[in-house]
Amino acid sequence: MAKPDVYIDLHLVLLKDGCVLMGKRLNTTFGAGQYHVPAGHLEIDETIIDGLIREAREETGIVISADALELAHVMHFHGETDRLSLFFTAARWQGTIKNREPDKCAGWE
Repeated sequence: MAKPDVYIDLHLVLLKDGCVLMGKRLNTTFGAGQYHVPAGHLEIDETIIDGLIREAREETGIVISADALELAHVMHFHGETDRLSLFFTAARWQGTIKNREPDKCAGWE
């Protein structure tokens, strides 16, 4: 039996003062106009933690240390493609949150 190719999605739930950072998707093929947390895909030859740190920097401009990340949820989606979604939380980071991908995100709230 053939093994499926599995895409790994990385989701980052940033917590501060009881709130979660959310952005509004813009110009995307999936979920345009809907709210989301910073997220992306694991790249080849990248660890999950390195991928989360990279995505946080690319999308929000913040720097997160590996010890600030905590796995909160795992979800498997079986459909046209198999996806494994990993949700991590972080309550501390360095830097100021900015919208670094204005072509994909209308802004962070």
